[in-house]
Amino acid sequence: MSLELLIIMLVQVGSITLGVGFLADLLQSKSYLFFCLTSTCVYLFLYDHIDIVASILLWSTLCLIIYFIKNNGHIAFFYPSLTLFIYIFSDSLSDYLYSVFDLSLSIFRQFAFGVCYFWIITYCIKKFLLKRIVYEEERLKIASYIFAFTTVIYFSIICADRFPILKRHIAIANELFMIIYGVMSTLIFITLLWMKKKEFETREQQKDLQHLIEHSEQIEKSYAELLKFKHDYKNILISLEDYIQTNDMEGLQTYFYKSIKATETIFDKNNLHMSSISNLKIKELKSIILSKLYMASQKGVEVRVMIPEIVTHIDLPAITLVRMLGIILDNAIEESELIVEPKIDLMILKKEKHHSIILINQCRPNMPKLHEIKQINFTTKKGNQGLGLTNLDELVRSNRNVYLETEIAEKQFTQIITVQEKRE
Repeated sequence: MSLELLIIMLVQVGSITLGVGFLADLLQSKSYLFFCLTSTCVYLFLYDHIDIVASILLWSTLCLIIYFIKNNGHIAFFYPSLTLFIYIFSDSLSDYLYSVFDLSLSIFRQFAFGVCYFWIITYCIKKFLLKRIVYEEERLKIASYIFAFTTVIYFSIICADRFPILKRHIAIANELFMIIYGVMSTLIFITLLWMKKKEFETREQQKDLQHLIEHSEQIEKSYAELLKFKHDYKNILISLEDYIQTNDMEGLQTYFYKSIKATETIFDKNNLHMSSISNLKIKELKSIILSKLYMASQKGVEVRVMIPEIVTHIDLPAITLVRMLGIILDNAIEESELIVEPKIDLMILKKEKHHSIILINQCRPNMPKLHEIKQINFTTKKGNQGLGLTNLDELVRSNRNVYLETEIAEKQFTQIITVQEKRE
């Protein structure tokens, strides 16, 4: 082996091993740097004896080292495969530019350009793309499969080309690789579409939730203004009453007591009692409560909310809480439409190690049995297909710290969702 070739191979292997360390943030590890030095020496020794197999062993060893350090199989395949892919691409780019521009460069200078391209591309990928892939589990899985599979195909083709005994299988192997690669590409494309769909749905849910929060804040503000107006209006009535009495305006007094003062009772008939909602500091939960119960009050349902203590956190994802509460509120409102004097009471009680969400609504005397209500597609409305309490049960089962109690007694339908604090 000539000195020039030895230097080229030394820089080549060193660039690949250091490139993996650079992408994986391992260059500060003395043990990894020692591995780079050792693997380079071993590779130079083995390459004279086993040719391309030495490169396969180097890639495999890099995968194992990254796995032991990062303890993640996808990352273990991703970094070495990506680095090798970048190096092959950089080397091919150097050869392409050399041939297109008909440059008169020595092999050593051409190789040097390839190494420069390699480090430029590696730096750009780490700075602009790597975090978007590594920190997203699904993207990391797909990327690791793509680059690992591409590496395997590359090594297989090189082996078939290097060893004469395998040349008669090259045609069959190429066809097989094309089929496998086509299938893998199709599966990856379908997976990417599915991921994009999920991302879109998540963004839409977040937008809807944000709109719901804004709407609830507006309702809460309007409700506070209404309470203030009620107080001010009563004071106005008292002032007018005193004015009229002191001026002895008999006709105006009669008009006042029969017409104006009588309107004081209008506000006392308000069926929306939820001033304590201000104690609930979880915006997502407050929004669904305000939105649903305000709608119920518009339908003539007497609504009462009791949250005696400030609640800032319930140990359950906000989306899950919103879904659970949305289901039981919808069921309560739906049942209230069938009652003459409907009432809905909602309580959120804070205990030492758990929170309880209690919803009580009036129900019909001939209310269906509990096991019937929980059947899939059960609903009291004709033409509608509801999921009843089935979805709620599934949400409860999927969260170990959540318990659901349901009771039908004395024309009341009671549901209690208990959320225990998770142990650290």
